[in-house]
Amino acid sequence: MDLAGVDMQILEFPAPNVWSDDVDVRRRATESFNDGVADIVRDHRQRFAFSASLPVPFVDAAIAECERALDQLGAVAVTLCTHIEDVPIDDRRLDPLYEYLSNRGCTVLLHPEGFSIKNALADHGMEWALGAPFDDTIAAVRLIYGGVLDRFPGINWVVPHLGGVLPFLAKRLDFVWRLTPDVRKLLPTQPSDYLGRLWFDTANPDPRALRLACDVLGAERFMYASDFPFAQRQALQPGLAALGALDVGPSVRAGMKGQTARRLFGL
Repeated sequence: MDLAGVDMQILEFPAPNVWSDDVDVRRRATESFNDGVADIVRDHRQRFAFSASLPVPFVDAAIAECERALDQLGAVAVTLCTHIEDVPIDDRRLDPLYEYLSNRGCTVLLHPEGFSIKNALADHGMEWALGAPFDDTIAAVRLIYGGVLDRFPGINWVVPHLGGVLPFLAKRLDFVWRLTPDVRKLLPTQPSDYLGRLWFDTANPDPRALRLACDVLGAERFMYASDFPFAQRQALQPGLAALGALDVGPSVRAGMKGQTARRLFGL
């Protein structure tokens, strides 16, 4: 962090779902993570904050742990997977949790948990190389079409990895919306109009992809994320170098490098 000039990291467990039908197993697992990382933050309060894991899909337990993490442990956000086993992110059973998060004005960090269609990408490492960013995209589209953004406007959703393939397919989503009456009746306006209500992170190793994402989705909607240690095991600098090469104004660059995160996470 010192070498890269990073003042603070927000720590999260990137794959927070422990697959168990036992609510007590899920609850104990998430409590253990949240307690452990909260201890790190207390010892290094000027350098770290953290995003809490929740025992979804058990909604009552998730709300209780969210309240504990935010009010007692000092979490600045919560992390949810793009799908919870076979439960999609826009499933109405999750509405009570989203209502709670919206009322709290909470920031939610999404993270893929492998591709949700079993065995579709099982070969050649495709589940994580290809499936994960597609899962980011699927979650974002579900938040839009499932009405989650409209019903729970107080949540700040952060879609990782440049929004998956949204920068490449945003116009295609609009085209299908215009072309298909059954799809068009689900939204009062085209899907791309909703993208300005989402936030995105810059976790991607290709600066060319970052430029495209900023052009399509708006650089002001992005904040720096390293995908450390998954993508950059030894350094945080490469992703910051890509930000430095972007042709954006100083206020937008300041937002991407920290000001937006400070606002969304209440730092």
